[in-house]
Amino acid sequence: LDFIFADEQGNWRMAVRSDGDFSGFSAGQAIALMTKTKTLGGDPESKSFSIQLLDRIQWDENYAFALRSQLDFAPEEIDGVNGVLFDIAVAPSAAATSFEFTAVLKADGVTPVEGLVLADILYTVDTVDGVATDLVEGLPGVYTITVPAIGLGEVLGVQTFDAGVNKYVVINNGVLYRGDIFTVVAVA
Repeated sequence: LDFIFADEQGNWRMAVRSDGDFSGFSAGQAIALMTKTKTLGGDPESKSFSIQLLDRIQWDENYAFALRSQLDFAPEEIDGVNGVLFDIAVAPSAAATSFEFTAVLKADGVTPVEGLVLADILYTVDTVDGVATDLVEGLPGVYTITVPAIGLGEVLGVQTFDAGVNKYVVINNGVLYRGDIFTVVAVA
């Protein structure tokens, strides 16, 4: 996990990498601590959150501030990136021209990712970009992709797609998604 810290005024504290670019502070364990319950006449209920920072030099020396007055956007306007888990439950058979896969949110492993279109998916055959011709969503988050005839033993993969090198992020209805490749071997 990497964390960028922001205050109530929208000022950010970020780590600075050796190439001069910005990143979040490297963190390990992140734990929600015990809840303090509200007591009559006392403090309101609260919950603490503990983050273990892994690189003390980042925090002490390699950091920079982005002041809200220097930004041309509001920090809360930045969309987060939602991780996607792909699954090809049934290996396609050789000579098939389509196969089914599911896409769910990585955060909970069950919420379907709906509304993907063919341009959102990168289909691969033996790690080389393949040519899919159609993508149809049946049940929410369950897709059938149409491809050229599948050969026996081919390793087929699906992942989210973007033109950037090593960057697989799609924008779906204003929501950002990123999903690593999921592969399966075609069977007889």
